[in-house]
Formats: sequence, C-alpha cells, structure tokens
Amino acid sequence: MFFFCLFLAADITGSVLSENKPQPGVQVVTEKGSATTDASGAFRLSNLPPGKYTLNIYSKNFYDLQIKDVEDNKNLPPINITRDLIFECGDSPGRLQYYLPNEKGAITGTIISGPNATIILKGKDLIRSTRTNSQGHFSFHGLPPGTYTITAQAPGFFPEEQPGLTVQPGYESVYPPLTLEACPEAGCRPDLKTIRVLPTCA
Repeated sequence: MFFFCLFLAADITGSVLSENKPQPGVQVVTEKGSATTDASGAFRLSNLPPGKYTLNIYSKNFYDLQIKDVEDNKNLPPINITRDLIFECGDSPGRLQYYLPNEKGAITGTIISGPNATIILKGKDLIRSTRTNSQGHFSFHGLPPGTYTITAQAPGFFPEEQPGLTVQPGYESVYPPLTLEACPEAGCRPDLKTIRVLPTCA
C-alpha cells in the first residue's frame, strides 16, 4: 500500500504604504521566503507551506515592522510603515510590531535615566501615567488609534517631551530609547538645559 503526502502551496499578498503612498523596494521577509514590493507597493510571497508566518518588513529610513501570526492564503490589509525622522543618518531604527487581529494599539519604550521615571501619556481625550521598571522600560496598552505625546520625568533629570507618537490599530509601537539629561548642580532650571541639535545627513 502506498501513501502520498500532498499539500497545496499557499500565497500571502499585500501592499506597503507610507502616508497613503505606495512604497516600492520594501523587503518582506518570512521564514520560508522573501519578496520585494513593486512600483505600486504590492508584494506576493508564493509557494509557502500551509501554516502561520511572521513577516519582517524592512525599508531604509523607515521603522522596521514585524507582523505576527499571518495565516497562509492571506490577503493582508494595506500595511503602513512609519518614516524614521530621528535615525535617518544610518543609525539603527526602532521597531513596530503588528499583532493580528488586535483592534487597539500600544506604545512601548525605554527611558535612559534609571528606574522609576514617571511617564505621562497624553492623547485626544486621554491621559495616562506609569513608571519605568528596573530596566527603564515602560508600556501603555489598549490605546485607541491616534497621535500621542509622552513626557518623561525623573528626580535629578530635566523632563523630556516626545510628541508625534502614532498608534495604529493592531500595532505595538516600540520607540527608540529616550535619554534624559542630568541636571547640573545649579538645579533643573529650564535655562540650564542643553539645546540638542540633531545631526544632519551628509
């Protein structure tokens, strides 16, 4: 008696956008293959064995994106990637993680100043606060889509504000570490704070 093992190859298709504009040349990588978006921002991963996959999406000057638990033969909704305005000169960007099919989002980050920094999150009709853990990490979950501002405060450090943090449905936005500047002996007067200038790309 003979037995035959047969599986039907699967495809995963989708498109990559930024600010509602197609993004060509974006790499979409999974455990069993990879693809690059075309001029219309579309991609197709073909001949995949049945199962669930994690997609890793990379594009220069954009935050990395990771999509978990994507089923085979899935036509994904448009995937939006966010331009990295902080690390456009070649430094390693932050990461956005996308969990299907979660409807709300989250913000996660790290404050470099030690533990127990106070983090205040402000959005439209929403204010939350939390403290960093022993590694300086913090997170806010169950956030409605929108744009948020975080303010980080810690004794002996100047407070730091980071506006323009975007939350999309199903995304956990993991932002690069935020470094607080230590106050001088004269105290934490705002006029004593160093003016930071972002490097320009050559």
